[in-house]
Amino acid sequence: MTFAAPRLQTLEQPGLPRFNAGLRDLFATLDDLLGCGADPRLMLDPIARVNEHGCGVMPSPQTLSFSSSTASIISERAYERAGLAREELMRAAIAVGLEDALETRIEDMRAELKAHLGLGAADVDVVFSPSGTDSQLHALFVARALLGETLSLRLLLASMAILGGIGMVIVRRR
Repeated sequence: MTFAAPRLQTLEQPGLPRFNAGLRDLFATLDDLLGCGADPRLMLDPIARVNEHGCGVMPSPQTLSFSSSTASIISERAYERAGLAREELMRAAIAVGLEDALETRIEDMRAELKAHLGLGAADVDVVFSPSGTDSQLHALFVARALLGETLSLRLLLASMAILGGIGMVIVRRR
């Protein structure tokens, strides 16, 4: 059983090489890319084109959003920036290949974030996470790696986090 929303169904063509499938996915519309690959809470209703929180993948300037990223509509500025980033990645993928383009962009983003925060290149490592659930798992992994088997975890989880996935992937350990 999977807890992730399916990839773009229209882009999955049997018989195409894996690399080409990834590059082909990058050429999907921005709206399709923003609405795929997430957990079920973010899956769009095929008719209303909104998720279970009533949020779509396009900006809605008339709507005020004061909640988590899961239950918020993307801003116009973020939508425009996502479109530009997609175009830059498409150009790079055509020039050097998708894997190299992605690797280069992620390393550039790490450097940009360190510079913005005034962190030295060797002072810290940057890990990007697709969700709060993944961020919690990354933190637990680092803590376990540093503290070893003696790590005792006591978790207090919000009901939405438990229903949303974190409770399904973390096992309480002593």
